[in-house]
Amino acid sequence: MAMVPAPLLPTEQVESAAARVRPVFLFSDGVHYDKVLNALGEAAAASASVEKEIEGLRAKFRAADPDYPKGRPTEPRSGPSMTNKEVAGAWLYGQLLHEDELRRSYGAGISAEEMLLNATKTVCSEMLAAVEALHLTERLVADGLLALSENLFTEPVSVTATEWSPQIAGGLCC
Repeated sequence: MAMVPAPLLPTEQVESAAARVRPVFLFSDGVHYDKVLNALGEAAAASASVEKEIEGLRAKFRAADPDYPKGRPTEPRSGPSMTNKEVAGAWLYGQLLHEDELRRSYGAGISAEEMLLNATKTVCSEMLAAVEALHLTERLVADGLLALSENLFTEPVSVTATEWSPQIAGGLCC
């Protein structure tokens, strides 16, 4: 058996993706995946198949969530081994998003490459679950089970301009 190198995504891509899905995985945030899935379930309460789909999606989110099922660590790492999600959380929350010293303790003795590899798997899983939740939301809107403004799906959220020209408020002068 031969060991072959595992390709790593560029760190910037993983960091960018992690920052985008971060609100969905922060329990204190209004768009935490459990809150969103609960709201979707209420909107489609008449459909047992949608409820089953929501619970399957919830399982995907939880599988990707570095803090599920134990919650955010409150004690320094003490065990001799860690799960892949704990390693991912050490990099995501200890190094990248929060500079959390407690989380950093979970990364002690683990190479930056191994932490990035585990974080990449976690972030990709988080993004896939988030995209699946978006598609479910779009389908519920199309089926008339959820009423949302169309502009939520069409309004641009990215800046495409290459320069900025400040606007001067009326009446201001030199």
